[in-house]
Amino acid sequence: MMGNRIVIPTRPLVLPKTGQTTSYDTGDDGHYEAGSPMTTRFQATGDGTVLDRATGLEWPAEPAASPGAPFNGTMTWAAALAACEALSYAGRSDWRLPNRYELASLINGESAAPMIYSGFFTLYSTYYWTSSTEGLVDTAATYAVGFNIGAVYPFAKSGSRYAIPVRGGIVNG
Repeated sequence: MMGNRIVIPTRPLVLPKTGQTTSYDTGDDGHYEAGSPMTTRFQATGDGTVLDRATGLEWPAEPAASPGAPFNGTMTWAAALAACEALSYAGRSDWRLPNRYELASLINGESAAPMIYSGFFTLYSTYYWTSSTEGLVDTAATYAVGFNIGAVYPFAKSGSRYAIPVRGGIVNG
């Protein structure tokens, strides 16, 4: 059991700007340009991880290269859960598979794949497992985030996808 852990972001939670700078009507996104500038949201920690200062989550910068196998290939959902739980990387062993909101927070909203903040992350432009089971319709399905199209979709847990571990945030809170 992982127990309760709370990571407090280095500043209040501020979601990122979308990048829309043209205003089409008073009060729209381009009018306010609200959110955190992308140049300050992510911080390389110097140990192969990246800290998201908006969410307090920590990610490996290159999951296929840094933590290594099994993150350099696809795996089933159960294998992804086990690999993240067993990971000891960058001096920490409290890694886990992210939920669908945590992983989707890395979608950058750009129009070209991969739709992830590429200045800090090197991922394949395809689907990555989340820990979130799609329980409303089918408990044999879970959500995956597609950085190739910037969307979240349910897939059968028996399928094969990539995985990226995360640590931090509020667990069992």
